Amino acid sequence: MLDKSPPSKVNLIPQLITEVMTILSEEGLSTDPRKLREIQASIQTGCQPNSEKSGPDCFYQEDGQWYPAERKSCVTKNINGSYTGISVKSSWDEQVEYLNSKVKAMGRHYFDRFDPFTGALVESWYLTGEQVFDIILPMLKKAYPTTLNKADPRLSASVCMTKIKQYGTQAI
Repeated sequence: MLDKSPPSKVNLIPQLITEVMTILSEEGLSTDPRKLREIQASIQTGCQPNSEKSGPDCFYQEDGQWYPAERKSCVTKNINGSYTGISVKSSWDEQVEYLNSKVKAMGRHYFDRFDPFTGALVESWYLTGEQVFDIILPMLKKAYPTTLNKADPRLSASVCMTKIKQYGTQAI
């Protein structure tokens, strides 16, 4: 016997996903589901999502110029951002040079917090690349000497809510 009840909202999901993916494709944006929050937050904060597979996550405009930006997102109670999988260089001086090119080169680092149930962007803050560099460098320097001895020989650091709200600018 067929169920004659009205369709559940759940039944709309495949159609909505197809529509979203079609729009992303038509706009030349990533259809990778892992990039959806990044695209959503970029649009909501007035940034331009990057259509390339590598490079910055998005671009922000300031004084009529476009600049590269990094995005970090979370679905936790407090906003934060993790920098994981940072390549380890053969000397600390090389490591600092590498971090300059990766962290400071991004004009802004956005920290986005999403509601874990609705997927809505709850808040977004940004710090300059230099601010993020200054926050994570001491953590990375402390971890650097023993990183190559670990199962995952890469560096990681995080920026906590306190630092984000102390030094950052709220976008949403």
